[in-house]
Amino acid sequence: MALADFIAEGHFTRHLRRMRLLYIERRNALIDALTQEMGDMLNIPVPEAGMHLMAWLPEGMSAHLASQQAAAYDLHIMPISQSRPSQRDGLLFGFASATPKELRAGVKTLAKALRKKRPEL
Repeated sequence: MALADFIAEGHFTRHLRRMRLLYIERRNALIDALTQEMGDMLNIPVPEAGMHLMAWLPEGMSAHLASQQAAAYDLHIMPISQSRPSQRDGLLFGFASATPKELRAGVKTLAKALRKKRPEL
């Protein structure tokens, strides 16, 4: 009954609206940071909704190795191949639980981690 009242009184709809705006802000902060710091390294399609973002790596770059390099800097980024089969290699970024400031700092750290092994970039 409590859940029915919560929904009937419009609280759930307000929550969804608020969270959607929050996730859009965080998604945009992540996309901006990735584009600025690693735009030469990643292809970043913009998702319409959700709490995750896929970024495709260039040919010959291993998402598994990139994930390991990120882990050495205490970042937890999953290769796309761990969640679904794909012909391209890429990384899956979650952004729902991080603030825009945390996302920007994490991307700076990730760029440092990935470029350390790839000085030509």
